[in-house]
Amino acid sequence: PGFFHPVPTTRDIPVLFLGQLYGVRSELVRYLRARGIPVVVYGHGVDGGYLEFGDMVRAYSRAEVVLGISAVGAMSDVTIAKGRDFEVPMTGACYVTQYVEELTDYFVLGRDIVCYGSPLNAAEVISSLLASPSRREALRRNALAQSLAKNTWEVRLAEMVSLFPALPSE
Repeated sequence: PGFFHPVPTTRDIPVLFLGQLYGVRSELVRYLRARGIPVVVYGHGVDGGYLEFGDMVRAYSRAEVVLGISAVGAMSDVTIAKGRDFEVPMTGACYVTQYVEELTDYFVLGRDIVCYGSPLNAAEVISSLLASPSRREALRRNALAQSLAKNTWEVRLAEMVSLFPALPSE
């Protein structure tokens, strides 16, 4: 939370994706835009350009919906949890990302963050969220609360230390 946190600002970006566009990423963004979903992209080699860290955190707060893509490289069938899966919810953003089973260990899907399984499903979910300010606000609130309760380094390190057996006292 010292680095990733909500920033008071105007929400003037309908859908935000931060990252380079290649492979599955560029295909999904094109697909969503072709269906009238206004995706704004910032990153190396894209029109929006690269954002410095503070601007990136502000951009998350400016977005109505932040899009995550969990595919690895150009492989649409290989997905992994990414750092942004924890960074974005910590900013109190409304986050939509590809389904990755591990995310269920950290979030209640549909309450904290929303996952999609296909480009069509992503378009449906994002369109629905853009039409529902109250749903977006509930997701933002829940994502931030869950992140502060379970996904800080302090919490994670305490969990890790608790796994070590106690040393015998002398």
